[in-house]
Amino acid sequence: MKSLIFRIQLKLGSYFFNLFNIRLLTKKPEKGLADELRANYNNLPVFKGLEPEDTDKSNPLDTWQGNLNLLREKVLSTNIHSFLKWDIIKKTMNNGNNADFIYAELLSLKKHKEWSFYKNGLKENWVGERSMYPFYPSASPTLLHTAYHLAEFESNTSSKTIDYDCILEFGGGFGSMCRLNFNLGFNSGYIIFDFVHFSLLQKYYLKSNNIPVVTIDEFIRTKKGVVCISDTDELNAILDIYDSKSRILLIATWSISESPIDVRDLFLKSCDNVDSFLFAYQNNFENVDNNKYFDSYQKNHENISWSGNKITHLPSDNYLFGKR
Repeated sequence: MKSLIFRIQLKLGSYFFNLFNIRLLTKKPEKGLADELRANYNNLPVFKGLEPEDTDKSNPLDTWQGNLNLLREKVLSTNIHSFLKWDIIKKTMNNGNNADFIYAELLSLKKHKEWSFYKNGLKENWVGERSMYPFYPSASPTLLHTAYHLAEFESNTSSKTIDYDCILEFGGGFGSMCRLNFNLGFNSGYIIFDFVHFSLLQKYYLKSNNIPVVTIDEFIRTKKGVVCISDTDELNAILDIYDSKSRILLIATWSISESPIDVRDLFLKSCDNVDSFLFAYQNNFENVDNNKYFDSYQKNHENISWSGNKITHLPSDNYLFGKR
């Protein structure tokens, strides 16, 4: 009964809160950014010959290429201003208001010894027509979920993500993790490695939030700002600017675990000078045993001090934290 009452309160609160506030508080992004995004998407390919998701022949690459086709269609045919409400975004990277586990994470955040620090980053500005969380109206469920990851990383490693010389994120969603780190005070170099489709969306979102998005050359020269890339050669060139004394953090929440094995291996091969890790992953994805994969990764990197645990409120999912 308690769970039912909670869900009713959550659903009604979400509906009425967003009904009365979103049109008043939404920030209209610059039209030029939307036009730029559409022009770039118009030049992207349509993937063909894909196996349907959740079939015997389906695989992670087909699943994600199918998602990219849907995203391309939405960008070219729909109001970009509301992109966070698109089904494809909700499916792949935007936690909904009705997710019960968000409340558990909020309570955990409030009990964290550094709650006052994380609280400073929990402020939305409505780019994309964000849905806010009724039990913490200044933030969205996605932002709370992201902050929870950072707090868990600190609890397990005694390090804050903003203290690193460089953050490398594999699979950056629409840019929420990146924006949160900058909101919390990060002021160094941030690399997002992702499909080209998502890289373009990340640039749009981050620029709309006044986060400094830079070119590869600018990043190499200054080690500042955000660079969104999709090529491992470019990644290697950027990581080569950091010496052995540099502190580099890799963040990959459910992204590496949803990638084909060859894609994972190629990317992680570039990460030899990464000294800290924040992984989140599900037990299995598209017939791949992720527990086995990450167990093997730990054994092959014994110079890293690892700690892992089941996510209690998400019983099929896990954290893995590492620090040299």
